[in-house]
Amino acid sequence: MPHKLRKIRKKRGTRTVGYGRVGQHRGGGQRGGHGKAGRHKHLWSYVLRYEPDYFEKKGFSPPRKPKPLIVNVGELDGEVTRLLDEGKAIRKFNGIHIDVKRLGYDKLLGSGKVTHPLVLIVDSFSKSAAEKIKEAKGKILQIGEEKVIQPTTIDEKPEVRTVKAEVSLTDVRGIGRKRSEKLRDIGINSVDDLAKCKIKDLAEKVGVSEKIVSTWIENASGLLSAE
Repeated sequence: MPHKLRKIRKKRGTRTVGYGRVGQHRGGGQRGGHGKAGRHKHLWSYVLRYEPDYFEKKGFSPPRKPKPLIVNVGELDGEVTRLLDEGKAIRKFNGIHIDVKRLGYDKLLGSGKVTHPLVLIVDSFSKSAAEKIKEAKGKILQIGEEKVIQPTTIDEKPEVRTVKAEVSLTDVRGIGRKRSEKLRDIGINSVDDLAKCKIKDLAEKVGVSEKIVSTWIENASGLLSAE
């Protein structure tokens, strides 16, 4: 309650307001600094009383790499008939060719039995997987290059030529694994099919905007022209 005996009222109008000199009552030094200064020094008792967790260790979460999607040789061998019917595998003179990367898998493991001569195109594979494929008279090829042996007469040596791996839907910019599966569900199985689609019809079937679909089709056409 204001009254005449309060110091601020008694000393009003004087230069030092009862402090003897100006520096004794002006500036942030009078209250220990500006803001949060001194929390680990002269204001440590304040931290202990009111903010005990002020200096706790916050830590951080290390970046996590996505786990590779794996498939075993036994699973592929059991699905050969279905893959051939769906056009995802091709039967050739030297075996059954399957692009494992196009199926959505990143790594091939060696669990299960192999009864077919499989020619698999995959990013990475285990040692046991390679051995089982070899025992079944198949082979594993690295992505980017596929060696195709052309049949010849007995006297001639087999001709070996390098063929570029087929471009899949996931190679189109803006289309990942989930969207490529959705496109295959509505009958679009290749980049060529995507490039021939009508923007409005495809946008309604997939459930995305026409702008996104037009970008897909443009990128697909660019991949085909680059070949």
